[in-house]
Amino acid sequence: MRKSRRKLLLGSSVGQFVEWYDFLVFATLATLLAAKFFPQDDPSAALLGVFAVYGAGFLARPLGGVFFGRFGDRIGRRNVMAITILLMGAATLLIGLLPTYEAAGLLAPLLLMTLRLIQGFSAGGEASSMGPLVVESSPLSTRGFWIAIVFAASYLPSAVSGFFVLGLTEVFGEEAFNAYVWRVPFIVGGILAVVGLFIRLRVEESEDFREVAAAGGMSESPLRDTTTDHGRAVVFVCLIISVLAVAGYTVHSYMFSFLSTTVGMERVSAMLSTSISVVAVVVALPICGRLSDRVGRRPMMYAGAVFLAVTAVPAYLLCTTGTFWGALGGQVLVSLGVSIFGGGAYVTLYELFPTSVRSTGIGLSYNLGYAIFGGTMPFISQLLVNTTGSAVSPAFYLVLVCVVALFVVRQVPETHGQALSQSAFNQSAFTRVPA
Repeated sequence: MRKSRRKLLLGSSVGQFVEWYDFLVFATLATLLAAKFFPQDDPSAALLGVFAVYGAGFLARPLGGVFFGRFGDRIGRRNVMAITILLMGAATLLIGLLPTYEAAGLLAPLLLMTLRLIQGFSAGGEASSMGPLVVESSPLSTRGFWIAIVFAASYLPSAVSGFFVLGLTEVFGEEAFNAYVWRVPFIVGGILAVVGLFIRLRVEESEDFREVAAAGGMSESPLRDTTTDHGRAVVFVCLIISVLAVAGYTVHSYMFSFLSTTVGMERVSAMLSTSISVVAVVVALPICGRLSDRVGRRPMMYAGAVFLAVTAVPAYLLCTTGTFWGALGGQVLVSLGVSIFGGGAYVTLYELFPTSVRSTGIGLSYNLGYAIFGGTMPFISQLLVNTTGSAVSPAFYLVLVCVVALFVVRQVPETHGQALSQSAFNQSAFTRVPA
């Protein structure tokens, strides 16, 4: 059992790394993609255009989540994980082979949009399969720690892709990188997907799923049962996701573009500070997940939301100093807030749904939340900067999201130590099952 669980944890973490490297390398190269795939008459409009394409990937996530979630609740989580990583890898590889606007005109951004939608469709299926498999297979006493490790692996690609881009720029030179070497990170992403597939095929299906399925307890109509019987869970997950989406994507998606374009920092310094701040999440998130196994999920979410609400404006002010240490200090503040909130939130998302509809429930709510808040975050932040003229204005959006989240967390039941087979709303907040 221990060997099987270690294999699962390794397979899920490596798979998450590959899946999200493919999805997030787009954000790492957002400013360059704006120059390659959009007309350059207005650089600000081009950047907004590439952020709109970036957000389109999130719009496809709920569709992928529901589509793959239904299969996850019918044929198992493991099989879906194998399909999604192949789909993501193929789309990422093709982005690296696309013609630019200069070569293909309007066809270039249209093709980019299509492949980004496929990436989003795959990412939606990833959330509906990976999380349920890990949560259902992990020891009850360390459930928060396990899922935090896997989600930490999803942050790591931002740092790795950043350092990878820096390395390629140093080796080939900035001119060569901007001309053609920028394609390499996407092509590598396609190759990594094959490696991830091999690892995932060695992972076993969760025992909880097998037991419920063998007893005939899986839903025959997962989407219908999710919307009719677990509507509260769907709404709460969407709203909890708002903090993880806005704060999380501030750290590993938007901030590099913000520092390099709005603040005017050198690309190397901006990339380095962003990568280090992402590593801070990778280290702190499992610690906070383990803490949630001891003190509960809600205290961690309360603490994280308050921390982010208080530090958001100071963090942006530090970033706007234009210095490396200022940018790093501001980004690390947001990273710590993400880790504290995520330590309780990531596991709660999956614990709110019963096993019978967990893949579909999380596939719908998790991806809908990210589509609403994560996909629009870079666009809204850049729009706020453009319209207000204040580089700090995105911080107030983050504060607003965190304040709303505080009211939401009050309504969410404490899921720490509760059985997974039932809905958290049908269990007492003080009922615990043996570890």
